[in-house]
Order: sequence, then C-alpha cells, then structure tokens
Amino acid sequence: MHLSYSALIGLRANLRPPHHVEFLSATFGAPERRWSSATCSLQSQHDGLPALSQVTDCRLSICQAETFLVLVCVSPHSLHFSWSRILAIFFLPFISSGLAFHSTPRENLSSQTAQPQDARYNWSYVTPLELKNRSVGLGTGSTVTGHAHFTLNGHKFRIFGGSIHYFRVPREYWRDRLLKLKACGFNTVTTYIPWNLHEPKRGEFDFSGNLDLKAFVRMAEVIGLWVILRPGPYICGEIDLGGLPSWLLQDRKSRLRTTDKGFTEAVDRYFDQLVPRMTPLQYHQGGPVIAFQVENEYGAYNKDKHYMSYILEALLKRGIVELLLTSDFLGHSTKGYVKGALATVNIRKPGRKLSKELSQLQGNKPILVMELWIGWYDYWGAEKHFVRNTRDVEHTVSEFIQYNISFNAYMFHGGTNFGFINGAVYDSDIHKSVVTSYGKCFHTSTALLGLQCYYFFFFYFFIFYFFDRQSGQ
Repeated sequence: MHLSYSALIGLRANLRPPHHVEFLSATFGAPERRWSSATCSLQSQHDGLPALSQVTDCRLSICQAETFLVLVCVSPHSLHFSWSRILAIFFLPFISSGLAFHSTPRENLSSQTAQPQDARYNWSYVTPLELKNRSVGLGTGSTVTGHAHFTLNGHKFRIFGGSIHYFRVPREYWRDRLLKLKACGFNTVTTYIPWNLHEPKRGEFDFSGNLDLKAFVRMAEVIGLWVILRPGPYICGEIDLGGLPSWLLQDRKSRLRTTDKGFTEAVDRYFDQLVPRMTPLQYHQGGPVIAFQVENEYGAYNKDKHYMSYILEALLKRGIVELLLTSDFLGHSTKGYVKGALATVNIRKPGRKLSKELSQLQGNKPILVMELWIGWYDYWGAEKHFVRNTRDVEHTVSEFIQYNISFNAYMFHGGTNFGFINGAVYDSDIHKSVVTSYGKCFHTSTALLGLQCYYFFFFYFFIFYFFDRQSGQ
C-alpha cells in the first residue's frame, strides 16, 4: 500500500487468532482517498501497532471494537516527527482505555430500557440506532446544586456538534465527511436547509440527488450521529439571499421575513413540502433528529414582532415535536427570542456576557453555542486567506468543556459554493462576494478537511471523554 499523504488513523483493536487488527484510516490530500479499513497481520497480541508495510488489504467498512488508539502516519518519502505527534503517541497508554465511542456493547444497550447496566455510562455517546426504547427527547434539567444541563431520554447529555451542509458536499462524499465528524468525537451533525435550492422556481420542488435531505439524515443516523436541523426559512449561511428564493423578489411589495401575506403564503407552501419530509426523522419517531431551529439570527433583523411566533407555530402545527431553538448573535438574543423555544447564541469566544444574557432571558437553562466560529469565510479581493488561531480555539473549547457548555463547531467541513449560490456582503461601500470554497474551519487551504482541525478535535474530545468517564458521570 503506497502512502503518499499524511494520515490520521484510528485503530480499533480486536485481537483474536490469527491476531488481526482492523482499523479505520482517514487520509488527506486526494479526493479519491476514502475512509477505509485495512487488515494487518501481527506476530503477537503484544507487538503493538502494525508497520505500514504490513497493510495487506483495503476495503470500505466500519469495524466493531473495544479499544481505540490513535496513530499518526507520515509519508515514507518525507518521514519526520513533530512534537505534537510524539506527545500523541506518548499519551496513548493513558487514554486508549477510555477512547471507545461507547463503553457499553451494542447488543447490551439495544435491549435496555431507560437505564444502562453500567451506571457510569456516558449518555453523550449513545447513538440513534442503539437507543431503542425512547420516552423523552432532548430536554433540559439541573443538578441538585442548580447546574443546568441538557438531557436525552431523561439522562444528562452534552451536545458536541459540527456543521456539514449536505448541499455543499457532493453526495458521494457525505459518508466520508460524516465518518470524520464521528471519529473526531462529535455526537451531533447540524445542517441548514436551503429553501432557494429546494424550490428554485415557484411551485417546483427538488429533494433529490445532492438535495436529498432524508438520505443525508439517515446516513448520519447509521454512522451514529444525532442531527439538529435548521430549516429557516431564512438561513444566512453565506448563501445567496440567505437561502430565500430569488423569485420572491418578483413581488416588489412583499416584505421578506415578516408576516406579510405574500411572504407567509410562500413559506406555507414550502413548509407543506418540507416538514412532512422531516417529521419521520424525529427522535420520537425513532429517528436521529433531536432539535429544530426556528429561523436564524432574527434578532439582528427584527422587522416584525409577530414573525418568530408565526414560524414556530408553522412548525408545530405540521407535526414537529422535538426541542425548538433560536439562534442569535450575542447581544441580539432578546430580539430574536420566541416563547416556546430555547435561546442559543453564535460567538467566537466565551465571555461573561454569554451566561448573563441567556440567564436573564430564560432563567436557569443549559447553554448551547449554536455556532462556535472556528474560522471564517473568504471573499473575492481579500488580501489574504483568513485563518483562526488554533490556540484560541483550544482555549475556547477547554472553557466550554470546563463549564459544561454544549456547542456546535461552525463549520466542521465547509464544502463548496456550487454554481452561483455564494452570498455576499456590502461593507464600506464595497460588494464582497464569498469565494467558491466555503471556509469557516481551520486551514481550509489544506485539502479536504484540514489536518490541524481534525487532529485538534481528536485530541481534545477524547481527553475530555476519558476524564469524564473516570469521574463516574
């Protein structure tokens, strides 16, 4: 097997005669290199990790495992070791025992009711297909000391989300990107739903091919991810007109994102097509969708005080029963909030204003950062590519973990603005159009996902998970 690209390999060892090891590998730098499993022969159970020359076969699969190790492979043509790689290998003996995604075997968990056999089981890593008996969905609760937290099926739950927009990633690569998200320790994928792509012409709807929302959600479910959907109708997302169809502009008297009759009639027709496709995917119907977002960042627009209530009711009356969320910039939460939904925020780094603003708005509720900006988009004409400082993100994530704050990394994988779907901003009398590659993640110039982003989340989430298990939570 010729390895000409650096790779991160998650090795799941299940040693049995004749001492074979199955592992997952994620390679970077070439679109044709996919997640794959390889079978490696070892001389004994104690020989350690296989040499690259021992790889004998590659095929697509996901293996069952009881141990999870991390191996950093480098090109045989450019062999070098960095301190980060040396430290990663050094820490493996200490953390490998706690790095399996879930400590309870699938066959045991699927037959359980509400309480796992192991009281120390971390419910943040239960997966959709494992949780057969469901009573209550995503909710909120608090400890005896008054610390708020999310709950799933009545048990403490943390949301570790990452955004992947199905409409910005070729369908052939959905599985690859979702597997990478799961392998990095995330338990949830979030995505916007673009109205302008699903209804490009008035009354003509498209949910096929690369726009097959149901297929994307079901694939996430099989991989072991929960899903949060953000159906808008306005989504921003640096997409043309914020995801609103351009044909809405044919009526010059219509007021977008208000309860104006022309706009609400168009929204109702769209939701009549969209929501029936989402309802079977809900948690209470055995699906992976645990929450829905009402509109997007409306506090920064705030043109109609009745509008958010209209959107919330439009979802409820069509059968949405899961937790509803709003999402706003810090400082705009009050203007974008609607009764019946949980307020979340979009920020780059935490601060005192975060908890203060949300507690004043909704009392003792758990905090969810719906968009943790781990990067930013580039626009045509910019002097340089925008890159977020990695240490800043490390510090932010460590604070979130310390203070039990759930979050969603925006974006985990940006993808591509196909055709002319890219949006633009008008800043200082200058029209700034977003480039073809939708960045908003670490080092988007790195092929595919970005090695630095991938390696960071591998290390941080698994270290956290190890100590969380040791604490007996």
